[in-house]
Amino acid sequence: MWPARIPLLSTILLFATGLILTARLVYYEPQIVSPQPAFAQADAAAPEPDAGAQTTIQLAGYGETTARPLFSVDRRPIVIPEVAPVAAQTVVAVAPDPLPPTADHIYFSGSMIRGGHASAYLEGPSGSEWVQLNDSFDGWKVVNISENSIVMKKGDSLETKFLYTAQK
Repeated sequence: MWPARIPLLSTILLFATGLILTARLVYYEPQIVSPQPAFAQADAAAPEPDAGAQTTIQLAGYGETTARPLFSVDRRPIVIPEVAPVAAQTVVAVAPDPLPPTADHIYFSGSMIRGGHASAYLEGPSGSEWVQLNDSFDGWKVVNISENSIVMKKGDSLETKFLYTAQK
């Protein structure tokens, strides 16, 4: 059994040796590739660096490459066009038209109509009270009272409030 395995072991050993030698030749031997002769001249004229000193990379041959923008699609220099100065303009602010008054702060809570006499219960920031026709509540004059609504007037604005509407 042992002699039958010798050719297999020698094949594996020969294959492993070939891999090691290939790796040694490809990865461990320095390869000098100089794209431009400027590097060869710069390296020949440069003094040998000290063992402890940091070496600087010579970029003499890459002037054109480093001058171009790195993240541009075509790597061409970006040219910003000059813009002619704009003459200063005077802006006149116009006050907006005033909004008509609203009775959003007034809540219509109920009404009572008895014998042709109508009154309504209103709630607002100044409090709550029963009002009748032509009474005033928070600057609004009561114009009409019905079972489910009240109409109030302030200046040229008319506001109708209905029962059971949510307060804002």
